[in-house]
Amino acid sequence: MRMSDAWRGVLGAALLVLFMASRGVAQEREVLHGRIADAQTSAPLPGAFVAQEGSKFGVLTDSLGVFSLELSADFPREIRVAQLGYRAFQMAIPPSVQGRALNVGLVPNPIEIEGLKVLTDQLADRRRGLYGIADVL
Repeated sequence: MRMSDAWRGVLGAALLVLFMASRGVAQEREVLHGRIADAQTSAPLPGAFVAQEGSKFGVLTDSLGVFSLELSADFPREIRVAQLGYRAFQMAIPPSVQGRALNVGLVPNPIEIEGLKVLTDQLADRRRGLYGIADVL
């Protein structure tokens, strides 16, 4: 069974439209790259949370303080950064950052934990089957 030239043309046009639409969607996504560091020492801050303002989703920085965050047009062009022991940071994303990395320095804000007691589990070895010099198999 051979496909008629008319159907072949329609199918080709539909595939071209789908291809162009998928390229357009891919081009609309903007990814913000950057690095989060300590403002005083410039040491990278691994595990800092970076999110677009208004969004519940975000990313964590890697061991070098580097992140990549996909921005959504549904939320304001602002980010917020949070890390335990540092002041939370919020800023508008400048248009000049497009295609370049954004460097953010967080100001330390130490927290003090009073009355913290560390307790050990004295029976942990027994639950794991370690009784002195003999192992239970």
